[in-house]
Amino acid sequence: LVFFQEKKKLWKKLRTTNVIEGLFKELRRRTRPMSIFVNVASCERIIFALFNKYNKKWKEHRYVVIH
Repeated sequence: LVFFQEKKKLWKKLRTTNVIEGLFKELRRRTRPMSIFVNVASCERIIFALFNKYNKKWKEHRYVVIH
């Protein structure tokens, strides 16, 4: 596995960081209590707001570049 070729101190970050899965998990967590949306536009607003929030958050963080 390529995972084991990286420095040991990066292993935890590599194992636990799956940005897409985490984002969709958060989206499900936020939309499930609403259970029903009035229309498609209301659902799209929630999704956009969440994705926009995380996009701004990620811009502020430095990430390790792995080659």
